Amino acid sequence: LLLGNPGAAPKELARTLQLVPPQVTLLIDRMSERSLVVRRPSATDGRAFEVSLTRQGAALATRLQQASRTMEDEW
Repeated sequence: LLLGNPGAAPKELARTLQLVPPQVTLLIDRMSERSLVVRRPSATDGRAFEVSLTRQGAALATRLQQASRTMEDEW
C-alpha cells in the first residue's frame, strides 16, 4: 500500500485497510522500529504526519509483491 502511495496519512491507511486508527499506529510503530517506514510532518496539517517506506521497506515490499505474483501465477 505504501509502495504505491508514499506519504500516506495514517487515517487514509486505516480507512483503506479497514482498521481502526490505533491498530494502524501500532503497525507503523513496529515498522518504524524495524526501519521499514519513516514518519514525517504533514506539509498541509501541522498536527498530522505522513508515512513513507524507507529504502529497506521498499525493497521488502517489492520482494513481497513479486512473491505474491508468483504464487498467484502458480494457482
